[in-house]
Amino acid sequence: MRTVDSFLIVEKIREGYAPQEACEIAIKRVYKLNPNLSLEKH
Repeated sequence: MRTVDSFLIVEKIREGYAPQEACEIAIKRVYKLNPNLSLEKH
């Protein structure tokens, strides 16, 4: 599944979130949409 995280980040910044917060929101969304996602190296 693909997400448009860069769009979400920009929108959150426009809403007044700090860039760090906006990125964290986007990352949480990715994990919510992809529960089996792992950051382990293969």
